[in-house]
Amino acid sequence: MTHAHILERLRSVGPTLAHRFQTAAPAPALTDWALAQRLAAGDCQALAALYARYATPAYSLALRLLGDQAAAEAVVVAAFCRLRQQPVPAGAPEGVATRLLHQIYTLALQEKRELSEKEVQHEQA
Repeated sequence: MTHAHILERLRSVGPTLAHRFQTAAPAPALTDWALAQRLAAGDCQALAALYARYATPAYSLALRLLGDQAAAEAVVVAAFCRLRQQPVPAGAPEGVATRLLHQIYTLALQEKRELSEKEVQHEQA
């Protein structure tokens, strides 16, 4: 997995997001909650900072669950996109890392289920 590859896929979400990733200055060391609040306000630099912070554990979990690099990368991209679309609200009982890794786990299991169903259908055909 290369961070550049996943960042490129995140950039493809939209031209505004891509531009902000390219021009983003390194974010100061903010807490997850502060980044979540900035993300909720539409700050894509906050997403880039969260990605830098959690990309490795997110990818590791996805790869461990799926055993496939491409599928793991797709799950990581989907989870970060969901985090962007539905940021963790301030005061939520779970933290940003917990929410993100839960999304990874859920999406990976969903992907695994779908692959299993496709294999069963292929064997029955």
